[in-house]
Amino acid sequence: MESGYIGLDLSQIIFGIAAIVVLIVFALWGYNTHQRVKKLEEAMRDFRELEPEGYEEEETLDTTSEGARLKADSEAARERDIIEHSQ
Repeated sequence: MESGYIGLDLSQIIFGIAAIVVLIVFALWGYNTHQRVKKLEEAMRDFRELEPEGYEEEETLDTTSEGARLKADSEAARERDIIEHSQ
């Protein structure tokens, strides 16, 4: 039984096509991202094969831990100065 409103049926068709297009766009984006990650992994594997035996990367500190370490060092130095001057 048809409702007689062709606009309703047409809007549903337009919405369905738009949803399919969005899904296709996301699928293509995901596929391209997967290919780029795969290329990066291959490049990293080649780079790691060139590393000498026993090579270890330096441990890097992020800005928060570096800032916290500097703050703790300055507080420790201030406390040492207070203890030295109080004697």
